[in-house]
Amino acid sequence: MLDETGVYYATEDMAGLGRRVFVLAVDVGLVFLVSVAVVGIGLEAGLTPLAVNAAVFLLAWSYLAGLKVTKLPTLGYRLARVQLVDLQGNRVSLWRSTCRFLFLFLTLGNCVDLLLLSHDRNRQTLRDKLLGTYVVRRGAVPIGSGPISYPTYFVGGLSFVFSEVARPGPTVDARKGSGATSSASGS
Repeated sequence: MLDETGVYYATEDMAGLGRRVFVLAVDVGLVFLVSVAVVGIGLEAGLTPLAVNAAVFLLAWSYLAGLKVTKLPTLGYRLARVQLVDLQGNRVSLWRSTCRFLFLFLTLGNCVDLLLLSHDRNRQTLRDKLLGTYVVRRGAVPIGSGPISYPTYFVGGLSFVFSEVARPGPTVDARKGSGATSSASGS
């Protein structure tokens, strides 16, 4: 059974847009540079394009998903001094990390993903909300806990139900002015 309580962090402990873009640029840039080398070496060695593509995918997954479940962060996470945690404040599972990786690379939702971040009280991107994760400063300590609620978000004509930790205080939602609304249910 899933734990129906979670933790929340101070806003200043959550990675904002600038930090997220920095991490993305460093990590994706590094994967790109190494991938170019792998493609060149693989094709020169006579490997099939399928084998080379599989090697590049495995390399990208190992770095961008695999490292996030260990104590050794990616270079971008290390330089930005952030870590990925679940709604209970624990290190994420390989499953969640892999799903975040797939959402990043197999969708065109990166702009929407980052735009949601700028209007979210918990500074969560769409993929963070989908998978119940936070990106917080390394060493950040939760400032409270609360029940997990299941608000509905309406974005671009689509309806999404996410799990998020209910914070105490006013429920004013800054997203309402930008076309996205939230209605808490189950809190």
